[in-house]
Amino acid sequence: MGLSNFRDEKWENEVKSNTWGHLFPKNGYYEGSITVAQGVYGNVVILKEDIDIDGSPWWFQEINQFLDTVEMESGCIYKIDISVFVDESNDDEQIVINQLRKRAMVL
Repeated sequence: MGLSNFRDEKWENEVKSNTWGHLFPKNGYYEGSITVAQGVYGNVVILKEDIDIDGSPWWFQEINQFLDTVEMESGCIYKIDISVFVDESNDDEQIVINQLRKRAMVL
């Protein structure tokens, strides 16, 4: 039985907030793009981010969850224009990412 069986989500979120809370993206609306590669084995790699948002554990988690929803072809590179809305006004901090446009890049 691994330690992951004993994880307490509330405690984990509290530790994350206390440790990296100052890195949580600032409230607001952001637009930009990310360049990603879809590997032949299904893995997605973020090659470049052109968006004025601070990196944090929350951003890493949200952008990767967003990329799981984007339809991509294996072995291709895409530039994806996104809009991001950040709201930390209540206890449920939110980062909402929307796809504006996706373009396949030719190598």
